Amino acid sequence: MEVEVTTTPICVITGGLVFCEGGSTELCVPAGAVSYLWSNGETTNCITVNTPGLYSVEVTYAGGCSSSCEASVIENPLPICAITGGLILCEGGSTELCATGVGSYLWSNGATTSCITVNTAGIYSVTITSPDGCESNCQVTVVVNPLPICSITGGLVLCEGATSELCATGTGSYLWSTGATTSCITVSTAGIYSVTITSPDGCSSTCQVEVIITDTPICVITGGLVFCEGGSTELCVPAGAVSYLWSNGETTNCITVSTPGLYSVEVTYAGGCSSSCEASVIENPLPICAITGGLVLCEGGSTELCATGTGSLLVEQGRDDELHHREHRGHVLGHDHIA
Repeated sequence: MEVEVTTTPICVITGGLVFCEGGSTELCVPAGAVSYLWSNGETTNCITVNTPGLYSVEVTYAGGCSSSCEASVIENPLPICAITGGLILCEGGSTELCATGVGSYLWSNGATTSCITVNTAGIYSVTITSPDGCESNCQVTVVVNPLPICSITGGLVLCEGATSELCATGTGSYLWSTGATTSCITVSTAGIYSVTITSPDGCSSTCQVEVIITDTPICVITGGLVFCEGGSTELCVPAGAVSYLWSNGETTNCITVSTPGLYSVEVTYAGGCSSSCEASVIENPLPICAITGGLVLCEGGSTELCATGTGSLLVEQGRDDELHHREHRGHVLGHDHIA
């Protein structure tokens, strides 16, 4: 009987001996043996492991020969991944996001630097790959807050010596160019006034207005300041103002008066400026008019008629009633001879 001696095959474990934390690797020995017995109890030629350590296997071949081998499996930690930077932006602003961790970087926007600058809202993520090939991913959400609405209300055209209240609209805190921190300020000088409004989330807007000081126009009353008894006169101030208020209650730029006395008017112009002026109106009495003389004549005779009264004289001959009327218009002591 011939005895055959066979060579025992060499046992070799192949596969990844390094895996990343949270992962796994496959260890194998060549197939075709009768049986396999791994140190973790598995009985196949390939096993999947997710725990670092020393793994061994005993392989039994046909004829009862067996061999064993072992391999050390290492688990590498994942790189630490964290993103730092401002996550809340104001409209029109930007922020720098930086990834911490050693390795290479790949951001969701395609950048491969450790830091990126962003100015839009959204989710930003980065994948960090360590030198040993392990990867970690982390992300942050960037929020963009709107700027507060900034506007200033109030009178922008002032009269000399007047004041105006300027008020800022918008929610938040206020800082005026004057240093005031209230929502409204009172100003009395010309210039540019600005305010910065900071919203509760820290966003700021600035707006400004220009205040102008105008000269108040001079108020002058024109018209006849003297009228005759029973007559009237017209008093005027220049047209073009916003409003007029006379002492007699009239609201036009011209008034007609028939009573003597002191008349005043307050004129309000664009921008709220106002000025006032006054004038004294005199009423002169009518002259006393009377005619003396003989009023009955004999044919071929004559009479002398005399007018009393101070002023000029106009005499007309005509019917008695017309003559009487004409002579009452005289203003001078005088006489006339009528034949």
